[in-house]
Amino acid sequence: MRYHQSLFLLLLALLGSPARAQKLTWVASTAAEQWRVTENVRSSRSAGPATTVQVYPDQPQQAIEGFGGCFNEAGWDVLLTLPAARRGEVLNALFAKPQAAFSWGRLPVGSNDYSLSYYSYNEVAEDFGMRNFNIDRDRYILIPYIKAARQIAPDLRLWASPWSPPAWMKVNNHYSMGGLGHDQWASDMARGRSIGNNATAFRMENRYLEAYALYLSKFVQAYAKEGLRLRGCTCKTKSCTSRSGKAAPGGPTTWPISSATTWGQNSKASRWGPKSG
Repeated sequence: MRYHQSLFLLLLALLGSPARAQKLTWVASTAAEQWRVTENVRSSRSAGPATTVQVYPDQPQQAIEGFGGCFNEAGWDVLLTLPAARRGEVLNALFAKPQAAFSWGRLPVGSNDYSLSYYSYNEVAEDFGMRNFNIDRDRYILIPYIKAARQIAPDLRLWASPWSPPAWMKVNNHYSMGGLGHDQWASDMARGRSIGNNATAFRMENRYLEAYALYLSKFVQAYAKEGLRLRGCTCKTKSCTSRSGKAAPGGPTTWPISSATTWGQNSKASRWGPKSG
């Protein structure tokens, strides 16, 4: 059975009632002013054509297991500037019930756009056996952040995604792709190393692909030893892009059989559950 409702009516239903919808407070920060509060914000009808939302209750699809955000170094760095009591208020607003009550958290594998600097878990070039792999940096920043959230929400589920592999696995030897020419996010990138198209920049050789699979599986195992078992881990955050800020992804868009086998063998060693994929 099909139900047709206008988007406006749907929003009113979600808000509870027209009267409640008229008592909105808008809080926003701009370059000129932080935390500006605007009272009694009112919605207005669009002069354009109505938007229709079609609901098919007899055709259920995927179930939504929860909502969440991404743990980043910059976030924890800012939270540490607050007094402990205020920091606790923020964390409770995000993870406690009946507030936002985030039930999922994503974490980067190495640096991302909100890291304090570029880094990976193995900076030793051509260390294909991952002898120098370590997550020492995360033990000081990301892991305390995640564990602080877990104290409030013990059942918080985690999954991970890399923005970039170690720079030595990429043809431009840099975490960023530099897709805008001399990358405005990567001023230390040498000219001529920018990747201006939608390539991955990954070194598509079996030894690098297998090393990357081993790198990811070691990451999963290292976090498990910290008491943080992951429900999943992707080999990249986006399929491929050259314009994604500080640490644009450089992971492979294809995954050859040899590397998939290595990934499977090593992920078994990390003892994931059946929902880890």
